Amino acid sequence: PRIELRARRCIQSAGMRRLFQSKVTRRAFLGVGVAALATGGVAGRREMYSLDLPEYDVPIAGLSSALDGFRIAQISDLHRGPLVSEDWLHECVDRCNDLHPDAVLLTGDFISIRASYIDSCAEALKRLQASHGCYAVLGNHDHWEGADRITQGLQAAGVEVLTNQNTRLGEGLHLVGVDETWVGHPDRHAAFLGVPNDAHPLVMTHNPWQADAWIDRPMTMLCGHTHGGQVNIFGMRAIHSMRGLGYLSGWFDVGPGKLYVNRGVGVVTVPLRLGAPPEITLFRLRSAAA
Repeated sequence: PRIELRARRCIQSAGMRRLFQSKVTRRAFLGVGVAALATGGVAGRREMYSLDLPEYDVPIAGLSSALDGFRIAQISDLHRGPLVSEDWLHECVDRCNDLHPDAVLLTGDFISIRASYIDSCAEALKRLQASHGCYAVLGNHDHWEGADRITQGLQAAGVEVLTNQNTRLGEGLHLVGVDETWVGHPDRHAAFLGVPNDAHPLVMTHNPWQADAWIDRPMTMLCGHTHGGQVNIFGMRAIHSMRGLGYLSGWFDVGPGKLYVNRGVGVVTVPLRLGAPPEITLFRLRSAAA
């Protein structure tokens, strides 16, 4: 029933009904989850906890030389719920702290099934260590289960939620948070209000769905949502086949900017990952002046 509920919500999302109906029926959506369970087995469970820690240098035009080497960690799609334990999130937080980030960016989907899971999620997140703070945007699951409740939980853990807002982390370093594009209320004007036109901002949003429309100026956009497909078998992305729309994971050149899609650390539908290990990503910002 829960899987069917998610399928219905996906169908009802703005702009998704025709795509969902043309790509996969509800019966096929459910059946592919069963197939993943049958074929994934031990390997899929093992990969679910095989955390990848990629690191990248990211040039930022206009960044102060004093911020050259500024370290940003991205964590996405925690999905605390029946399939993702609090212990796993604590381990992810420990691994993130080992990276010694200056700031941590959390790109949505903190819970699954019930909003009350944000309490145990927040217990893990409040242990994050970052000298310049932790920042978040909400995902579609957060909106489905209660955006206000999730926001309150994150704030109680010391995480600043940027819903169509921006903040300045240092000279030449602007961070913009855009609300979820399927079921949230993204507001481009409000999100970029006060960001200079010649700045190269970091932009957080959960879903890469509208990256082509949003990246119309130099920027680096960080997203999640796709899980990298989560379960990739026989050339088929079993869990998120319809959700990434080409932007499945990793780096993409989009218009005048860059897009990075994080595979996340949690799971949905089935407690498996195949061909899409979880990740926490470290970005080292580089200044042209330096």
